[in-house]
Amino acid sequence: MALYGVEGPVLKNGLVGALVGAFFIATKKLTNLSLALPTIPMAGALATTAGQWIVIVGLAPVAEELFFRCLLLSLLVTFVGWKFWQANLVQAIAFSFYHVIAYAGEIAASAIMNTATAFIAAFVFGLVAGWLVKKFGLTTPIVAHALLNAALLSTGFILIA
Repeated sequence: MALYGVEGPVLKNGLVGALVGAFFIATKKLTNLSLALPTIPMAGALATTAGQWIVIVGLAPVAEELFFRCLLLSLLVTFVGWKFWQANLVQAIAFSFYHVIAYAGEIAASAIMNTATAFIAAFVFGLVAGWLVKKFGLTTPIVAHALLNAALLSTGFILIA
C-alpha cells in the first residue's frame, strides 16, 4: 500500500505521524483547547505570540496535512476505492468543517472573516493541497500550508490574542 507522496519506510513513519495528527486534532476537540492560545514557557506577550507562531505555522500544518491528505485522502482512494477527485472533494470538505468548528471563536472575533468565507477558503486550500500531495508528495502541501498560515498570521487574518 502506498499513500500519496509516501512509500516504503516513510509510509510507516507517515502512518505514525497521521495517528499523531489525529490525536492532535481529537485532543483539541475533546478538551476544547484553543490552538490560537497555546501556553509555552516564556514570559508575557512573547509567550502568546511565539506560541501562536509555533503552533499555527509549525505544528498545525504538519498535523493537518498528515491527517487530511496523507491519511484520509489516501484511505478513501486505496481502501474505499474512490477516484482521486471524489476523495479529494470529501477530504477538502472535512478539512473545511474542521477549521470552521475548531476555530469558531477566532472566526467570530475576526472583523475580516465570517464562517462562510472561512469555510470556502479552507475548502479551496484543501482541494489545492490534495492536488499538491498527489502531484509532488507530502512535503509540498505542508510547506504551502505553513506559508499560508504565516501570511494569514502576519496580515491579521489570524488574530493574536
